[in-house]
Amino acid sequence: MNPAPEQKIPHILILEDDASHRELCIRAFRDDPDRFRVSVVATIRDARSVIEQDPPDLIFADWLLSEGRGIDILPRKDGRVAIPLIIMTSHGDEKIAVEVMKSGAVDYLVKSASLFKGLPHIARRSLDFWKNIQERKRAEEEAAESHKRLADILNFLPDATFAIDHEGRVIAWNRAIAEMTGVSAEVILGKGDYEYSIPFYGKRRPILIDLVDMDEAAILEKKYDYVKLEEGKITSEIYIPTLFGGRGAYLWGTASPLFDSAGTKVGAIEVIRDITKRKEDEDLLTRRQIALNALLNAPHDMIALVDREGTFLNINADGARRLGGTPEELIGQSSYAHLPPDLAESRRTYTDRVFMTGKPAIFDDERSGMYFHHEIFPVFNPEKTAVDYVAVFVREITSEKRAEDALKESERNLSRAQDVGHFGNWNWDITGNRLVWSDEMFRIFGVPLDFVPDYDAIVSMTHMDDREQYNRDIRDLLAGGNEGELEFRIVRPDGAERWVFQKIEVARDPQGSAIAAFGIVQDITDRKAAVQALFESEKKYRFLVDNILDSVWQTSPDLVFTYVSPAVTRQLGYSPEEVVGIPLTRLLTEPSARYLQGRLLERKEEFFQGNRDLSSLFEVEMVHRDGSIRSFEVSSTAVLGLDGSVEGFQGMTRDITERKRVKAALAESEERFRDLFSNMAAGVVIYTPTEDYTDFIIHDLNHAVETI
Repeated sequence: MNPAPEQKIPHILILEDDASHRELCIRAFRDDPDRFRVSVVATIRDARSVIEQDPPDLIFADWLLSEGRGIDILPRKDGRVAIPLIIMTSHGDEKIAVEVMKSGAVDYLVKSASLFKGLPHIARRSLDFWKNIQERKRAEEEAAESHKRLADILNFLPDATFAIDHEGRVIAWNRAIAEMTGVSAEVILGKGDYEYSIPFYGKRRPILIDLVDMDEAAILEKKYDYVKLEEGKITSEIYIPTLFGGRGAYLWGTASPLFDSAGTKVGAIEVIRDITKRKEDEDLLTRRQIALNALLNAPHDMIALVDREGTFLNINADGARRLGGTPEELIGQSSYAHLPPDLAESRRTYTDRVFMTGKPAIFDDERSGMYFHHEIFPVFNPEKTAVDYVAVFVREITSEKRAEDALKESERNLSRAQDVGHFGNWNWDITGNRLVWSDEMFRIFGVPLDFVPDYDAIVSMTHMDDREQYNRDIRDLLAGGNEGELEFRIVRPDGAERWVFQKIEVARDPQGSAIAAFGIVQDITDRKAAVQALFESEKKYRFLVDNILDSVWQTSPDLVFTYVSPAVTRQLGYSPEEVVGIPLTRLLTEPSARYLQGRLLERKEEFFQGNRDLSSLFEVEMVHRDGSIRSFEVSSTAVLGLDGSVEGFQGMTRDITERKRVKAALAESEERFRDLFSNMAAGVVIYTPTEDYTDFIIHDLNHAVETI
């Protein structure tokens, strides 16, 4: 069995210039059964020498000495008393006692025979008292440092964050929430009675943070539009119309219990994020998808997206019907397998050329007396380094047609933000190369909690294409920056690639060298994916609309143009900017305007009776900017909102002026020929011989022949 460690013997310093008093002090400590190590000096200089060479645990000093006052030797460190001091005096004086205690001494004693005898007891009591004072100060300092660290962490977070104690008083309010609400921490800290709800709702009421102590059934009874309970946390989304001066905002919030270092629940904490932009992006994507699907499936000829092997990535309903199937049946199949062999070979040649050169291919061909116009356009990857796929437009140009070159796209399904609001924080001791992660950091990087993080580990998990830039940014920040923000990709051990946002703050020593860093990391993969999806959608939409010959348009329910493609300039002489904002009827001739208004009333009646197929194909006359009348074929459909109501109309307009002119000229020529043929004086017979030339077949004869 190991012997108990020997306890430190208290060192007592006695400063007394009276020899008899010194002897009484020495005798008292010598007769005491407890062990003390006593140093006795007569001068301030000798006392200071002992303090410097062998610092005592307690000092007894006479008030008046031949060379000064005993209080003058009181040791201090950083402005604080470093060693407890007890002043002894031969005469009691209240003013002296007050001065002594204000100077930092722990006690003031009047000399007497009983006092000297009781010095060991006084020493033990004073040492215990001093020990308690020091422990209390250390506890207070640790608590203050803990609160400061918590406040620093909360203020560093990009999301609005606040905390309340178990009585509902605000104990933390970071800069982000002060900016969101316009209420500073100085105003709100310490307030209770739901004061923190007023900036959001304009009144005192329970909010998400107040549900932490409720059970699941009670929470669900609150009838939130969205609420999720997971591992003690409550997550919800809500729209608050009064925020930001009445502009309103969608907020995401998560609340959880707040524990102290001993694991005792002391309150709750809530993190709030403004997700208005994300909601607007999601709504825009939904509306774009509805608009694209409506345009893609309006009556028109074939439009398709085809990959390098000729496989259908997408195809419109009319195009699929012309090929004898439906979009669902044809997507994923070879486009060449559905064409005649000669056309399939020609289409393959043109398509391969577009993939190789990146230039459009435009050509016409003839099949069974019908002419078709083909346009194949390249669609590049975001880097514009290669052609990802081609857009194929096929238009039948020999008869009246219902085709329009329409929008379409393969909209990728955006994955909903997983673990929204999950962010991790870390501390990096640069000089000791010691990195400390919060638990969320391990989840973000996909590693177990026993993983030992360091800078090299983070670099090794950084995506190879981002690694050099990440190292450069960190070096530049440590060399001279105070804070910075980075976005880069990581590759988890399971191979999953994630985008993360990192914010860093650097601490420096007085010489300016970086000694520590603090940061947060947030998974922004879903946000990156949403931005990319929006970019792809906009690219496809603009490409298709801006490159077709017919004009594509959208109107409000009362037929006021809200969008029109550049083709309107070629058709009517007006720029898109001149057309947007005016009603369609203003461009029509008076008869066409009356016809369209009557047709619109008929379609509205059909809609109210339950007909949701509002696609139509009709002809109108419109007035060109130069005053001429042009004929147009209009293919249109209604745009329905998520609730099934009509939000407007959209469609395509094709100039058929020339086609109608040719048709009218042909009819006029036929009429003149018939009149001349019928009134000729000579008999005329139109016939063809039979195949064996033994007879003939009469097709027509005029009046003169009938007379003969």
